[in-house]
Amino acid sequence: MAEPRAAVDRLAIVRRWIELTPDGDWVSGMSDEAQLARVEEALNELAVPDLEVVPMGGGMDGGGLVSPARGARGVIDFWQEWLEPWDSFTVEIGRIEEGPKAVLIEVVQRGRLRGSTGTVETPSAAVHFFRGERMSRIEFHLDRAGARKAAGLA
Repeated sequence: MAEPRAAVDRLAIVRRWIELTPDGDWVSGMSDEAQLARVEEALNELAVPDLEVVPMGGGMDGGGLVSPARGARGVIDFWQEWLEPWDSFTVEIGRIEEGPKAVLIEVVQRGRLRGSTGTVETPSAAVHFFRGERMSRIEFHLDRAGARKAAGLA
């Protein structure tokens, strides 16, 4: 059941979160300790303490690729674990849309795995749920249609 809509600009909160994410290569960006400290501090303000991070939400368990996580530090740990096999990885932000259940961000992920010369490109999405005025759950979806459904947009 969706949380009742709070008198808060959920899109502004999600956009603030996006501003904290690496601009360019996430592999190097998520290893900059000063930047990570800023991200963790901001997430402690933007999210509930038990923020849930769910890889490949909507029924898929991620096949054991990345573990679910909790809290601001858990978001950082999640991304560092995801980025472990990559030499380079970028996230291109597309449409951001507020649904009745959550805020949806459509993205294109691009990366090159260590030891590879080819680039992997994957359209995907993240769904940000709220409890009151703070993010409470972030689901990562490889299936944009499933992400739209999770956000209440389909």
